[in-house]
Amino acid sequence: MKIIIACFSGLFFFMTAYCQQAVHFTMGILPNINYDNTVIQKIKIELNLDSSNAEMISKMEANGMKNPTIQEQETRMESLIKSGSLNSQTGKMPVVTSILASDEKISKLLTPDTKFIGTARLNELPVYDSITGINLDASQKIQMLKLISSMSQINLPDKSLKPGESDTLHTPMSIPIAGVDMKMDYVTIYHLKSVRGTMALFDVSVKFNLNMELKDLPVDGFGSGNGLMEYDLKNQYPTLYKLNYLIKMRIAKQGLIMHMNMTSDLTSTCRIQAS
Repeated sequence: MKIIIACFSGLFFFMTAYCQQAVHFTMGILPNINYDNTVIQKIKIELNLDSSNAEMISKMEANGMKNPTIQEQETRMESLIKSGSLNSQTGKMPVVTSILASDEKISKLLTPDTKFIGTARLNELPVYDSITGINLDASQKIQMLKLISSMSQINLPDKSLKPGESDTLHTPMSIPIAGVDMKMDYVTIYHLKSVRGTMALFDVSVKFNLNMELKDLPVDGFGSGNGLMEYDLKNQYPTLYKLNYLIKMRIAKQGLIMHMNMTSDLTSTCRIQAS
């Protein structure tokens, strides 16, 4: 009996030590893999005009505009990221992202014929340099590529973590919106809760500050949110990412103050298979 107890005790300490070993995390594309992504986002925007100009308020109401104005929408898009073989000379692999399906709003711009074409280095996110199957002029395509590249800047910390440990990632971003570059300092805190088999479970919290100027109007804003992530250790890619956040923006000029509150509920899932 003592031998059995000793064996189980040794096994327990071995498992405890093994579970506390640090696991290295990174995020990127692997060769000859298909990443089937589905993103669903619910957004609510509330605009509130605070003005000492009663005449302006009256004109808005006369034109049928309410104060505050509330808009709600839900978007859904499914895309496929397909990587090719790694070129040993360049250290890169071809990557094509295709739009498979989307809701009516998104499909007006991105159709099933839309493809983003680029390359990626091993364990890095793609860099896209061309678009096909989209009705945009040359300058609009450049802006679209900038937008996609900006979204690709949001990454995982390239380091090792043990369960219970956290790491903070600062990502300065510049996102082109309606011809204006919205600069944002995006801060993400990843807290590793546990590792179950080949899956790592994270709590995620975000903070960001916005800085932009729209037609000579300075715009200040900040936001925060939290969520969770399930990370596939084998494929080095998240299979589930959920994030709820609130953004508050303020525009002020000559007695006119516009407040905007935007809440977002984002869910992203990914099915990963060898091509």
